[in-house]
Amino acid sequence: MKKLLVSAVALALLTSACGGDDDDDTSSPATTAGADTTVGSASTEGADTTTATEPGGSTGDSSSDSDAAAAQVKAEGEPIKIGWSNVDEGPSGFPGYTEGARIAVEYINNELGGVDGRPLELVTCSQVGDEASATQCGQQFANDDSLTALMTGLLFFGGQFYGATSSQGRTVIGTVPLTEGDYGAEGVRFWGSGSVGQLGAEAIFAAENLGAKKIGVLYRDEPAGQAGADLVKGILEKTDAEFVAVPVAMGASDYAPAITAAGEVDALILVTDTTGCIGVANALAQLGQDPEISGSASCQDPSALDTVGDKMEGWYFGEAGPTPLLGEGVNDDVDAYLKAIDTYGNGTLESPVDDFAYWAFGYILAVRSLMEDIGVDNLTPETFDAAIDTFKGPVPLGATNISCPGKTQPNVCTSDGWIFQFQDSKAVEVIDEPIVVDDFTGS
Repeated sequence: MKKLLVSAVALALLTSACGGDDDDDTSSPATTAGADTTVGSASTEGADTTTATEPGGSTGDSSSDSDAAAAQVKAEGEPIKIGWSNVDEGPSGFPGYTEGARIAVEYINNELGGVDGRPLELVTCSQVGDEASATQCGQQFANDDSLTALMTGLLFFGGQFYGATSSQGRTVIGTVPLTEGDYGAEGVRFWGSGSVGQLGAEAIFAAENLGAKKIGVLYRDEPAGQAGADLVKGILEKTDAEFVAVPVAMGASDYAPAITAAGEVDALILVTDTTGCIGVANALAQLGQDPEISGSASCQDPSALDTVGDKMEGWYFGEAGPTPLLGEGVNDDVDAYLKAIDTYGNGTLESPVDDFAYWAFGYILAVRSLMEDIGVDNLTPETFDAAIDTFKGPVPLGATNISCPGKTQPNVCTSDGWIFQFQDSKAVEVIDEPIVVDDFTGS
């Protein structure tokens, strides 16, 4: 049977160091970006009173430590403020990402005792995907001495934001790098690898684990898609696999011609958004092919699972860490996240994977871990920023290995990528530890 590896990576995560431009027009009409302060020490009304599990492990068995016994002790006292900025509004907004961060704060304060007993508070500044709001939020946070930590979600104009914060000597914890402006920015450390880790891991998995000798890449014919294809090509050049790339026209819904044009390949990597998952699944059914396939994090989107979930059975896909599609009882971090959504969610998430909310949830928990390492009595903006490079991970629901500065890009502190497989519309682990892309490429 011909073996295909199909990876559909969200285009928003593909504008990596090898491509992309902060001048790309992703903007919507500018609005005034303002801070929306959410006090994290929320009421415990409706909260489960069983002992909470301290998240912070990798896939597989629990790595929770014994101090989880502090669970269900509600945090009190002066809040520790985290400045959080994300593109929540506009046509390309990710409001669910901020919702994941908010849920994490509620969970930490109500079930984990906050940070050594003190509550966290999320101070948000929403961006709309344009330069103006990015600059405004950056300036707002740069001039707010009450913010112990600064964090960003998914930004399209990160360069403008980080330029403002770094001008005041602040270091920001970025979650996922999206644009060239992110990768080249001063004063930010990314604890997520973005497309480098996920797409890189999928390319390595295809060549090394599946043993593919000829690997094709289908990519949308625009800069972000080309960047993803170039990334795969650069990795595969270090393997024995042959490489062929086929562009797919913007707006195309029929992927059968592109799959046919790729020729006789052992693995096929698709660089597109969620519509690519649907298009490839339908095209393979049309062509009568029944291969082993893999998709990426974007294929977890409910629109794909609801439409072609049965056709994606057996697909592999890349992820930053444990995915909520593992379901309950497999991974403690996933269990904590799913329970927190049920307890503290406001109903805005249509599914646990909406807008990658689980990534934000994990990053907030990781920041809390670093704060406790510093000690609440020593915690200031200066001591927190100075300690960022000492954090080694793990990030719950994210990277296992964190090392700052990073090997390839100094401000990207991980190249971890995980591979899972779709079975009955859920995810199943297929590797025991993350693929570290930098180690494979020798970067």
